Amino acid sequence: MPILQRYSNIKNGEIVFIGNTLGLSKAADANRAGTLGSIGAFISPDSSLKVNDFPAGQSVTVEFAVTVI
Repeated sequence: MPILQRYSNIKNGEIVFIGNTLGLSKAADANRAGTLGSIGAFISPDSSLKVNDFPAGQSVTVEFAVTVI
């Protein structure tokens, strides 16, 4: 599958995250760590967040996972 460039822009002096976020795989029929292939938790820069048995720094909502600095 070819990679299609959807957006390109230069923003000097800052970091901007746009688009997809990283997610951790979940178990079948449960929101726990596993190998099903569906996202069970999103990686977050906030290490105080915790989702079930996923490591600290995870969120179930994209709002807490995507940060614009």
